[in-house]
Amino acid sequence: ASEPWSWRGRLKGRYDLIIDLQNKPRTTIMTAAIAPQRIVFRRRTLPAALRALVGRDHIIDHAHATRLYADALAPLGPIAPGAMHVAIPPDADAAAAAAIASLPMPLIAIAPVARWQTKRWAPARFAEVASRFASQGASIALVAGPADAAIAGAFKAALRVPLSADWSSLPLPLLAAHLKRAALLISCDTGPA
Repeated sequence: ASEPWSWRGRLKGRYDLIIDLQNKPRTTIMTAAIAPQRIVFRRRTLPAALRALVGRDHIIDHAHATRLYADALAPLGPIAPGAMHVAIPPDADAAAAAAIASLPMPLIAIAPVARWQTKRWAPARFAEVASRFASQGASIALVAGPADAAIAGAFKAALRVPLSADWSSLPLPLLAAHLKRAALLISCDTGPA
């Protein structure tokens, strides 16, 4: 259908619960009619959100974002560290295992990308960290998406060692299967994290 919100009618009643980790007006509008219950991650109070608009907000640094998101799920019951897992299809798991079988371990994944400039670290700095790991015998895998070509290119140009694997543009299930095998992911605030 041509109306942008027509999909809401098709989804209404198909879900019991919506988990909204964005808590933005857009996600509220998008999900309001889909499920009778919602769990919303409340990052800031209304006064804090208003302060954020003028650059006076308090930095949330008491816990990693993954922990904050897990805490938002408290209404579902206690979630122990390590209890949440990403479901990986068996075919993606097998393909990832085969793809990295010949790489020296440990395998370090580097995701030098982030959507917002303010959440990025210089690609050359990521390359320096990756080069140091590689000098100790680690394999280095690049994680990026189709829209990240410029940042990925700057990372590759600054890298002083050969890149072991380029996981740019992998479909999400296959990327998750590859990341499962990495000893470490070094990234900005980005989706793969």
